[in-house]
Amino acid sequence: MSNRPPGIALLVPKTNRIAKRPALINLWRESSRFRESSFFFPLPNLALLTLAGLVDDTFELEYHDENVGKIKLGDNCKIAAITSMTCQANRAYRLAEICRKRGMHVVLGGMHPTVMTEEAMEHADTIIAGEGEELWPAFLRDYKAGRPSKLYRATGKSPYGLHQAPMPRYDLVNPQEYRAMPVQVGRGCPLGCEFCSVEVVHGRRYRHKNTEQVVGEIEFIKKIWQTRRPRIFFTDDNLHLHRDVTSRLLEQLIPLKINWMAQMDISVGRDQELLSLMAKSGCSQLLIGFESLNRANLDSIQPKGVKPKHLAEYGALIKNIQSFGIRVLGMFIIGLDQDRKDVFHQLRDFIFDNNLHDAQITIQTPLPGTRLYSRLQQEGRLVEPVDWQKCNFFHVNYLPLRHTARQLVRGQSWLYQQIHSDEAAGRRQRYWLDHFRNRIKS
Repeated sequence: MSNRPPGIALLVPKTNRIAKRPALINLWRESSRFRESSFFFPLPNLALLTLAGLVDDTFELEYHDENVGKIKLGDNCKIAAITSMTCQANRAYRLAEICRKRGMHVVLGGMHPTVMTEEAMEHADTIIAGEGEELWPAFLRDYKAGRPSKLYRATGKSPYGLHQAPMPRYDLVNPQEYRAMPVQVGRGCPLGCEFCSVEVVHGRRYRHKNTEQVVGEIEFIKKIWQTRRPRIFFTDDNLHLHRDVTSRLLEQLIPLKINWMAQMDISVGRDQELLSLMAKSGCSQLLIGFESLNRANLDSIQPKGVKPKHLAEYGALIKNIQSFGIRVLGMFIIGLDQDRKDVFHQLRDFIFDNNLHDAQITIQTPLPGTRLYSRLQQEGRLVEPVDWQKCNFFHVNYLPLRHTARQLVRGQSWLYQQIHSDEAAGRRQRYWLDHFRNRIKS
């Protein structure tokens, strides 16, 4: 009989990065720029790596990500821990079924099981509903005692303090399979966008790690990813939420000599001092959610928020950010209630006129647990509300007001073809060559 400790398999289900329609499939095959866009390349799953940091040596660990390779479970695996966003739910349930047939105890967690707990319970032995750091250790204790519960749910009375967060087990992944490594500084977002599911799990109160923790994680990544300048993706939904926290971190990043990218809101374009720090610390790209160029849409998404306030300055703020050598990748939503027929050409012209380095065009997608989902459900506008594979931002799972579903999917494909054409690529290349020549001269 083996003396090996029981194994835990950390499983990331396959995510369909684009819709299976001819225009996008052909673009994916023909355009390396499209395939290599920062919006599409996979990252290691930080949630699972963080939970792995809470596992002691009474368990063995193995990490499998279907987005970079096939899952080959070890003979000693007794527990399958599967994370799931809504677009991964169907595949997660299939993996759970396979693992249960092998006699494994299946734990489902992540965004989707948190908001659709009763549904997820039909497919798993245990559900982790909420932030895993405070629930996972309790499950492991109960499992070793032979009495694991069916459900572990966060109480919400006191949000998990990220200063307690363990070092993620970056050593479990093969860095050669990924183009960047994820690091999280803080959680929670007070902006309350209608379509966003972040507040459902993480709440609106912003919490953050201390600078020493984040620096330690990056130094760990540098040890296992032996490259001169590792690429870090800060996974925060908005790294600009707490300026003091961000500026203190950036000061400490300068000597680490990394290449990093993050999501921020457009208001960072007004902060010359912070932009200078970002450039010095290795920021190469910012993902910014513009969402729409229509004021009524922005007011609906984020009443009295950052986006409506800065709409008139979008162009000037983009120009200022990119003047520091930081490329702006814009994120836009089509199919919003006030979108007109000309929305596709309007977005294309905005992207080109403002020399955006890249753009993500998503179709409005009501996700369970969000205010958008509840509103459209009340209005009787949800189509196949539990067809989770259509929740990947490339399908239409609701009734648009001013477009047909066909118009939206064709418009999305057309926009991606425009953005990734040879002409557009040449325009971007000329812009950045001129930009860096001017910086050298100055």
